[in-house]
Amino acid sequence: TQHYPVPLVAWVRFAVHLLVMSAFLAPLHGRRLVETRRTGLVWLRGASQVLISFCLIFALRRLPLAEATAILYLSPLMVLICARLFLHEHIGRLRAAAGLLGLIGVVIVAHPGGALDGIGVILALLAAFGTSLYQLLSRLLAATETAMTLLFYSAISGTLFFSLLLPWNWQGPSPTTLDFALFLGLGLAGCFGHYALTWAFRQAPASLLAPLSYLQLIWAALL
Repeated sequence: TQHYPVPLVAWVRFAVHLLVMSAFLAPLHGRRLVETRRTGLVWLRGASQVLISFCLIFALRRLPLAEATAILYLSPLMVLICARLFLHEHIGRLRAAAGLLGLIGVVIVAHPGGALDGIGVILALLAAFGTSLYQLLSRLLAATETAMTLLFYSAISGTLFFSLLLPWNWQGPSPTTLDFALFLGLGLAGCFGHYALTWAFRQAPASLLAPLSYLQLIWAALL
């Protein structure tokens, strides 16, 4: 994003994801890749991923990283609460404690403070809401939809939305060989990462997986 507009980078991420699935998985799965039983919720899940990407991109333009991170990581607590209210999952003391301790850890590390841009805060909250919705729908749809189908519709949703922004963001230097490799890696990482996440929500309750989101901070620090 230092050399290319962020919406363009986001479009490449989803477009590579879609291209890989269309080229390698569509011939194997055929119509099963697009067949759904709860189509509206599947599209809503895809839209929630778009909401996350869009809002987070512009929140980071208006907020310091520490403050944006602290707000975004409200999502595991949102998932815990909503999983109890809407999915009727059991929230034990250990899961609740993990969620709270994780949030406290984020606040300590991020040490947010000072006057914040109001629009930036709203965008970060919308990104947190989108993250929660995405995870809850992943768990809810696991009973009726395949992981590949959910992954395919997410790729379509992101590609379509960010394609609408391309006329205003098709700019930047000509990509080098390294840039092409990084773009490809970005798309592949997004594809495989979301496949793993989708599969995880098929195997375990959302309330159990939500606190694990805080592990991203450790990976980010290591990288």
